[in-house]
Amino acid sequence: NNKIIVDGRPSGSEGSDPIGMLEILLEDYKNTKLDPAKGAKEKIGASMAVASAIPYGKMLSQSEMENLFDTLFACKAPNYSPNGKPVINIIPLEEIDKKFK
Repeated sequence: NNKIIVDGRPSGSEGSDPIGMLEILLEDYKNTKLDPAKGAKEKIGASMAVASAIPYGKMLSQSEMENLFDTLFACKAPNYSPNGKPVINIIPLEEIDKKFK
């Protein structure tokens, strides 16, 4: 009857609006180009990550920041977001020295 039942959501997203998350998930899924190397489960997972992301500008406590940092480096590819955007960039000390000379 045109109803959706949210039976669960990603851990850590308990404070998020489930309807908003679902809308973001569907919109991101629709707008993501189909990558033949990426299966449907991976695409949905990436869309769920985008939907459950911490909003830009939200203030985090010290423990939340530490948890975020630890979780990031537990990922297979911590350098990139689910959309493939760079998250971090490691610059060798020599390159930094060159820029300041």
